[in-house]
Amino acid sequence: MLAEYEAVLPGLAERIVSMAEGEQAHRHELEKTDLRQDYIISRTGQVLGITALLVIAALAAYLGYLGHPGWAVAVAGIDIAAVVGVFVTGQFRITESDQEPVEDTEDEGDPGQTVEAERRREIGHRSSGRPDEQNESDEP
Repeated sequence: MLAEYEAVLPGLAERIVSMAEGEQAHRHELEKTDLRQDYIISRTGQVLGITALLVIAALAAYLGYLGHPGWAVAVAGIDIAAVVGVFVTGQFRITESDQEPVEDTEDEGDPGQTVEAERRREIGHRSSGRPDEQNESDEP
């Protein structure tokens, strides 16, 4: 197929291949950036979460030290309940997203349309949490 392009315009096949390689390199760089940002956000959340946990635990200990055992238990209980809640709901989200089937029903027509469809699917996945849900305005 590239030979036909080369016959029409010498050097066109090389330009097409070069363009595809450039697009692939660009896409890889975007994916790396996205992964880096997700890691930074995740790590920052973990650091802030453990800091808040320690501050509230210190508050509970201080309340106990001041002679308010009821308040100390209440603050510590709320702290523990919040941490357990985060782990349970976080685990539920991970399990739910791992079990969703991924379907690729895009036809191999215009590559530009396929890229746009992938972007819309990705945006829909990020906003709703489910890749199979799309807004009515997203459909062609």
